Amino acid sequence: MLYSLDSRCQDILLYLLYLDEYITIQDLSLEKNISKRSVYYDLCKINDWLQSHDIDSIIVERKKGICLSEKQRQAIIKLLQNVSVNSMYLFSPMERVKIIICTILKRSKPVFIEDFINLCHVSRNTIISDLKVVVTKLQESNLILTYENKEGYVIKGDVIRKRSVFFLMFTNLADLYKKKIIPLDNEEKIEELYKRLKKAESELHADYVSGVLFSIAVFFASLSSRSEVLIFSIRDKIEISRTDEYKLVCKYFGDFNESEQYYLSLHLLGSRLQTIPITLMKESDEESYTLAKALVAEFSRIACVEFDEIEEIEQALFAHLKTSLYRYRYGIQLSNPMLNDIKTQYPELFGITKKACEYLEQQIGVPIPDGEVAYITLHFGGYIEDNRVRKDNLNILIVCPNGISTSNMLRKEVRTLVPHAHQIDVISLSKYNSLKQIYNVVISTVAIEGVQNLIIVHPILTDNDRVMILRRCMINEFKYNVDIQSMLDIAKPYIDAKNLDKYKQDLINYLSTINAKPLVTTQNYGYGIMSYLNDNHINIIDKKMSWQDAIHNMGEILLEENCIEKRYIEAIIQKNMTLGPCMFITDKVVLAHAKIEDGALNLGVNLGIFHEPIIFTENKKCEIMIFLVAIDQESHLKILNDIMTIFSDKDNINKIIKCKEKQKVIDVFNEILDI
Repeated sequence: MLYSLDSRCQDILLYLLYLDEYITIQDLSLEKNISKRSVYYDLCKINDWLQSHDIDSIIVERKKGICLSEKQRQAIIKLLQNVSVNSMYLFSPMERVKIIICTILKRSKPVFIEDFINLCHVSRNTIISDLKVVVTKLQESNLILTYENKEGYVIKGDVIRKRSVFFLMFTNLADLYKKKIIPLDNEEKIEELYKRLKKAESELHADYVSGVLFSIAVFFASLSSRSEVLIFSIRDKIEISRTDEYKLVCKYFGDFNESEQYYLSLHLLGSRLQTIPITLMKESDEESYTLAKALVAEFSRIACVEFDEIEEIEQALFAHLKTSLYRYRYGIQLSNPMLNDIKTQYPELFGITKKACEYLEQQIGVPIPDGEVAYITLHFGGYIEDNRVRKDNLNILIVCPNGISTSNMLRKEVRTLVPHAHQIDVISLSKYNSLKQIYNVVISTVAIEGVQNLIIVHPILTDNDRVMILRRCMINEFKYNVDIQSMLDIAKPYIDAKNLDKYKQDLINYLSTINAKPLVTTQNYGYGIMSYLNDNHINIIDKKMSWQDAIHNMGEILLEENCIEKRYIEAIIQKNMTLGPCMFITDKVVLAHAKIEDGALNLGVNLGIFHEPIIFTENKKCEIMIFLVAIDQESHLKILNDIMTIFSDKDNINKIIKCKEKQKVIDVFNEILDI
């Protein structure tokens, strides 16, 4: 009897396939977010499949876990090419909702409830329940689900919004369609369009974010069955027609009508994966460059950081915004599959970036979705220095098809994990094969055939990803620091020759394991504000004073505690005199701070509540002042995120201003922060 592998079993098997070290059942269950019982159950199914193909079963070794042998790897790689992947796949409720919406939006013929039953492999009652959720999800985008006897289900509303919803949802399903878990209509047409898109990509010398071209091909394959018309402004037509993307669309998609050619050009413009150095000139798009500079300045102001490579990050954001502005305007959505991971791993950085993006929203007049904020978060995170000591031991390459911001963030994380690395380079997947330099370790978010020293990781590193990187890099470090061969020579008289190779590998695994401990799942951006606020650092002041005296008053305790030099206070005063009241974060709240080089010695916070408002100008009056001392670019970010959480709500501000006792202030802060 031949067994089929379901999607989850395949996922586990592929994970083990590119894992060179042992992994415990516990770690595997955490990695795949399933129970240990489910892991054992899936391993039984995998072993049934292996045995049916005359491959040795996977053995769980006591105290070590599981690891595939080289013989198993080669046999599995060969077999997986022919496995039916759609067996026993169960769609989640939200996957079913997205399938229904995408099926209606890309339909080339009327669709009815029976079509959804066949696609999702569930009962009529389940689909009826799903359709209620579909209605709710569509209402969020001002779209309406209708039903007509002959036409079946139709989604009505603004054409741009409909397309925006399709691409936002289809991106999450693309892999299921590619693996034929969900069947596709017009497969030949999709393949033909995809080939044309790949030709355009090649001539543009561009890389597109993984899955984008496939999604575009699927959408445009049913274009002839739709009668909706897109309207572009004359200004946008002129701008788009000047681009290389538009010229190539005209070349390869001459059978499309004019408005669809413009729309496809926007997709190619808005989905391009930027690489640095950026060749675009600043003056080619004044709006994007101005917004990029302003966004960096706003982030720096809110986060109290100064970027050493400010021009580089401005250019990176310029390129990102240059394409993103088209997407904002025409509702071209790029779903960010890393959104939840970014929110979980970098909550403080995401929160500060979201606050900075409010400026961007005000300037362009449309809301910035969280997925876009997450991409911008990665841009900023990739340029925040970690100030670690660097040594010269090994060279690491990062290959990432998910965008330059993801690559930069990965590089920063790897630098933090492996501070002794001499070189950590980043390259796109398409350029990997032409690479000539040899690297000790290659870290990639996708499988690369024929690479011996490969580590496959998630775009946002998990605990197991970090441990794998540590182990592999420690193994390389041991090549410099531990003479394994000498240890083998010592052991030779006591070990059979046939066991020497296994002993060597076990020795390397042991040496690399003893120091590789799981890391915390969130980036450490220091302690929160409540770790610094006590009776000495909360001031309730009733007397009237000038803004200069208020700043002096707030800095005094931190000066006594050796957190700052006296010139730090003077720098804050001078900045306000030069630039005006630039440190207000809300109408009534001032965040007083200066640069690190202005005399910052130790991280510190002091809070002042002024019952007699401090007058900076006629229109700027402060009732709460937070005096902050940052000593690097990271350790104060948790404090800042707490500050944004507390003071972004006017009710919170008014409640704090009314406090007359220090303990009451602490109680209010704890309540707001849910401590």
